[in-house]
Amino acid sequence: KGCSDSTVTYKASAANDGEVDVTFYIDEGYDTVVKKISNVGNTLFSERMIKSKLSLKEAGFLKDGAFQTSTLEQDKISIVDYYKERGYIDAVVLDTKIEAVFNEEKKQNDLFITFYIQEGAQYTYGGLTIVGNEVFSTSELEKCEKLSIGSVFNDVKFQEGIMEIASLYMNNGYM
Repeated sequence: KGCSDSTVTYKASAANDGEVDVTFYIDEGYDTVVKKISNVGNTLFSERMIKSKLSLKEAGFLKDGAFQTSTLEQDKISIVDYYKERGYIDAVVLDTKIEAVFNEEKKQNDLFITFYIQEGAQYTYGGLTIVGNEVFSTSELEKCEKLSIGSVFNDVKFQEGIMEIASLYMNNGYM
């Protein structure tokens, strides 16, 4: 719900007949709101395009901008996946800088998040070499490929092709 600085503590005390009374103390802290998301190192794709792939959203009209740490980690993966689908298999999020500023007026923590991206080179698909196949011919297995030689490498399509080859074997009793 965006209260990233909340804490929960407890106190346990012995009660009658071997029972234990547990009291929880909850400090919800302040709301933590994403005010600005920016990227450094992105030259290939616009900041707007990268932001559209993120689950975290800046606070604004109809957006509460609630911050969740787990969402931040998933967004790093989403950025890398976006690049990998476009042939940049070496792309990485090198670092994430989070600056928190307490907004006294709104009684909330305003976050400014910066993703530091290293894009790398774009790769093209050079083909798949299949060895050791005895049950299915190489041409049968090559039909499972989702990429054509010389096309921009797309990691998602490549993995789909590999899974289709594996499924072909599994559907025929080869686990």
